[in-house]
Amino acid sequence: INAEYMGIAKKKAFVKFAKKYVKTLLGNLEETNPDRVPLFKAQAPKLVKFLVENFDNLDFYTDAAQNFDAMIIPALWEGAGEGDNGPLFIYWVDGMNKEKY
Repeated sequence: INAEYMGIAKKKAFVKFAKKYVKTLLGNLEETNPDRVPLFKAQAPKLVKFLVENFDNLDFYTDAAQNFDAMIIPALWEGAGEGDNGPLFIYWVDGMNKEKY
């Protein structure tokens, strides 16, 4: 994935994006994979809550075109200064296109 760093300075801005993005993904799932909707509805709020709780330890990335309607990829920095193994990137699997090679 060719991603570019983007700054989201405030939790409020992230929550606004997350609500919009979850709604978009839900609509897409209802059309393309309705069996997955109940699981998504149960898990998406938990992920958003986790990201908000860890907001101060997150960086955000988006596609190279800076398309803010697309997925924003959070990068969680755990244990910063404790060996600094790099961030954990968190992807919304329901927002990704599957390709087989």
